[in-house]
Amino acid sequence: MVIKMDYPYLTSDIPGIGGVIKTEPEDFIVEEIPLYQPSGAGEHIYAFIEKRNLNTQEMITRLSQHLGIKARDIGVAGNKDRRGITRQMVSLWRADPARVENLNVPQLRVLWVKRHKNKLHRGHLAGNRFEIRIRQINPDAAKIVPQVLEKLNKIGVPNYFGIQRFGIHNDNAAAGKALLLQQWEDFFHIVLGNPGSSQIQSGQTGEQRAGDNHAAILRARQLFEEGKLAEAVELWPPDYSFPKSLLRRLIEFKGGYHNTIATMPAAMKNFYLNAYQSHLFNETLRLRMPAINEVWVGDLAYLHRNGAVFKVEQAETEQTRVDSLEISPSGPIWGSTMITPEGKEWELEEKVVSEEGFTVEELRARFKTAGLKGERRPFRIFLTDVDYEFVEDSLLLRFTLPRGVYATIVLRELMKTDNL
Repeated sequence: MVIKMDYPYLTSDIPGIGGVIKTEPEDFIVEEIPLYQPSGAGEHIYAFIEKRNLNTQEMITRLSQHLGIKARDIGVAGNKDRRGITRQMVSLWRADPARVENLNVPQLRVLWVKRHKNKLHRGHLAGNRFEIRIRQINPDAAKIVPQVLEKLNKIGVPNYFGIQRFGIHNDNAAAGKALLLQQWEDFFHIVLGNPGSSQIQSGQTGEQRAGDNHAAILRARQLFEEGKLAEAVELWPPDYSFPKSLLRRLIEFKGGYHNTIATMPAAMKNFYLNAYQSHLFNETLRLRMPAINEVWVGDLAYLHRNGAVFKVEQAETEQTRVDSLEISPSGPIWGSTMITPEGKEWELEEKVVSEEGFTVEELRARFKTAGLKGERRPFRIFLTDVDYEFVEDSLLLRFTLPRGVYATIVLRELMKTDNL
């Protein structure tokens, strides 16, 4: 299963500005907006860290190695992509604040340090502020950009999970489905093997998208398929800690897939299972488009101010709240106890589940076994604090998004491409 990021655009009636992003790390800057500030007292050291061309897991690995603390004692509020510059909060249990403040690690810079009583957990985040430069844009961009932004501000942005959710090899969701189905061997071949099998629309393989590491990763995948696990583990780059760890466990258990899976950290299993949940949501949103600013009878409406949901009984009555951007229709993040809609929206959700080869009852049961309860996610979100300027042949765009929302869903509407 390869994820095709060919989802409908909301602004399909407006041409794109083209262009490229992330030519330089400074072209893509994201800064977390904390849900709260550290109190100044407690066993956890909160550090606001700027990382450069490292994803969150790679940052955690380096912090663990250089500070001598276990990775499980490091907390973050959200995962961030490798490419670009990110400023995010990290909590470090019982770390030496002086060592943290004076940390000298390539591609990391500590901006400030303060104590707090609790570990930082996923979701402890108000949102993210982005500053993105799109280079080599079309000559008509000055006319196109305000049209696109006006429509997105009026209707909202389709709340797809971005391509980063599905991994550089574009198959995290396939790995998650294999875990859900307890197809252990398939899972290992997806994550560690299948060299070059996944293609994105641009024609690039996952390894090509991995940049300087692509040759080593490609060869490591080939060696895995040849059964040369010890050689494969040495070729995975140091920052790819999970594939290396998984391979070492597989060697330890003499190729026993089930026993190796049993030793996987729950967070890593959930990483792949969450990707499959994201795929199911995106496919539902694909069918719902472009009706993200309409409520139907039976919808589960999402209240943006607090995340509550309620069933729509009278569509005409609730439509005024949709138009005022107070509520939005919602889609499924499937799990064992996720509440379900009725009517037309339920037909769409059942259709996606059926096309994936499940019954609703089976899907719920499998997510129960996996320990994922599920929730509802709004089909649209809203940009705030938007401003932009044109600098030579580039667009410098700034905006804020709620947590869990991908900047690429905004860029694809402007650029009309999924090669992001």
